[in-house]
Amino acid sequence: MRELISAPRPPGNLDVCELLADNQSKEATRGLKTWRRAKDRGALVGVHTCGDARVVPTSIFCTPTIIEIASIAAASSVEPFSYAMRHSGVMASIVLGHFALDSIIKKGYAEGCGGLHERSHLSSVEQDPEGDSVEKYILDNVASPDVAIQTIISATQMC
Repeated sequence: MRELISAPRPPGNLDVCELLADNQSKEATRGLKTWRRAKDRGALVGVHTCGDARVVPTSIFCTPTIIEIASIAAASSVEPFSYAMRHSGVMASIVLGHFALDSIIKKGYAEGCGGLHERSHLSSVEQDPEGDSVEKYILDNVASPDVAIQTIISATQMC
């Protein structure tokens, strides 16, 4: 075991001991206490985001008391997470869709989400993918290639 821990690692990768130490740090303990107090007060925020969005929800809401679920185009069912998202400690649930602003300026409509782009491509092609492919996931979960419509659909499914 000592040989594995002392073996060279790519920069930025942490070993198990470093992860444990980080999780038990004063900062992590303080963050956990803050999160638990927010849960007890009903002040957590549930956020469903697109996995390829380059925005960190804590930077938008300026709070560490967020439950984040990330999926392709923020379109997966929240059922596996429904207890967390509908818990009495959660005061609000938000769906964050995303797009590239320059697409609206240049083309007049929003695009930039890879999952929504793929959905528009799949809807124009007669396909019925099988198995656990990304295409099947998108066809099963992403109802619209339009970012506003898909965000509204995802939000209604969270209620």
